[in-house]
Amino acid sequence: TVTFRASDGCDFVDCTFQVTVFQNAPVCTGAPNASIDWLAPNLVVALSATDDGCPGPNTWSLISAVPAPTNAIVIVQGGLAGSTLIFDPACADVASGAILITYAISDGAKSDTCSFSVTVTNAAPVITCPGNQFAVLGDLVAASASAVDAAGNPLTFSLVSFTALEGQGAPTNAASVSAGGAFSWQTSSATNNDAGLWEACVRVEDGCGGSDECCFQIDVLSYALCVRSGLDSVNTHILNGQIATVYVTLSNTYPLGGIDLLLCYDVSG
Repeated sequence: TVTFRASDGCDFVDCTFQVTVFQNAPVCTGAPNASIDWLAPNLVVALSATDDGCPGPNTWSLISAVPAPTNAIVIVQGGLAGSTLIFDPACADVASGAILITYAISDGAKSDTCSFSVTVTNAAPVITCPGNQFAVLGDLVAASASAVDAAGNPLTFSLVSFTALEGQGAPTNAASVSAGGAFSWQTSSATNNDAGLWEACVRVEDGCGGSDECCFQIDVLSYALCVRSGLDSVNTHILNGQIATVYVTLSNTYPLGGIDLLLCYDVSG
């Protein structure tokens, strides 16, 4: 408050007025949104702001990070233009989606806030299924899926689906996949229910939100056919690569409605 007086030597009059001294708040310059792989080195974000030049320290502070990241966010103080924010990504942050980080600059009297988002990414593992399988009713079908992961994370396998492709209905026994990727299915010869074409789909997960899937087929035959061969009654087990008659005997306990017969001939001998 300022008061001044005017006098003519005989009398006087006073006047009063007020002066308000104000300080502009610093203005924060927002950092751009960022994306970082969880295995990458720390994300270092340069912080910058402008001020009206009023003397006094300018201090940065973290207001919030939502959802909260696994590791603490660190701010290294360096004034208006020399400060940095350090974000250390972790595997668990992949599932968080975009993490909104809000921070502030203060000159001791007034402050301003800025925000940016960080998305932590992860390279998914790559799975390889076994080749298509063939079996006869009563066989145990055993095969293994494999996978590679760039981060070397522990991988876990699971069975996504096991589907009949020819309308067979549910399998007699359940199929399974171990955590290590081993597929197992015991077919049943008690009925013809398991005969036909099946599809097994397997998933692998790396524990950091990354996954991959693949499928393979299993063709289960109703009957096994036994093929016997020979030249004559004397040399019944010697073919020696010569042209000869091959005698084939087909036998089973069920009547056949129709079959396709495939004979394999090995020329290596």
